Amino acid sequence: MLKSLIVLFLTLAPILISGTVLNAAGFDPATPAWLGVWNQGKASNRVIDNTLTTGNVTLDLNVTNAHAGGITGINGLDISVSYNSAVLTAKAAGVDTSTHSSANPTGFGLEAICPTAQGCVFDGGRTLVAFSVELNCNFNGVSCPSTPGRSRVVMGLQGSNAAPNGVALRFRFGIVGVGSSPITINATSTLSASTTTYTSFLRIDGFFQNSPGTDYKLTLSRTVRQSSPVLVHLLMLA
Repeated sequence: MLKSLIVLFLTLAPILISGTVLNAAGFDPATPAWLGVWNQGKASNRVIDNTLTTGNVTLDLNVTNAHAGGITGINGLDISVSYNSAVLTAKAAGVDTSTHSSANPTGFGLEAICPTAQGCVFDGGRTLVAFSVELNCNFNGVSCPSTPGRSRVVMGLQGSNAAPNGVALRFRFGIVGVGSSPITINATSTLSASTTTYTSFLRIDGFFQNSPGTDYKLTLSRTVRQSSPVLVHLLMLA
């Protein structure tokens, strides 16, 4: 047990020191999968810039080394993130370069904001068989005033799995205030390699700050999920 803990610490040490998301060059079935917040402009999971008081900021959910039950890659996800709604508001979410309209006229769709050229694993003509988008705790026109700082995307692919490394989901946030905001990947989030088997993965949260203050300390936590009834139900309905 002690030896395992030492190995895990040595693996995580460079990430904890640099504050960056592990980006594996290849697939290694002996190591866990990762899901981490990432900003390509800052090349970090932290966006700290007091000049960013208006406009938008793009934050990716990067997957690394996705595998489960001998299967490599992903074909679905159920990801929710939380943030400070006084500083950020989710404007769009996307997984590829196609616009996917919601089945409900008052619901949100997926925007064409995630191309292959920028590492998005689901882009390239793949068929989405089911999806659900909830931005700022507003789903199908029904608001959730008690928890406005939360957004969630559920989607599944038809056919073969996408690559195990790259951008799984992209959010575009509008900057609505000055302050700071952790970008927390909620523990209920899952990745799938099939409709019923989900990867065990480590989560790396992010941070946004546009005012002077104390730098954010990186958080790391482990998430294990075996199945997602919501995604399975959506796939069955497709």
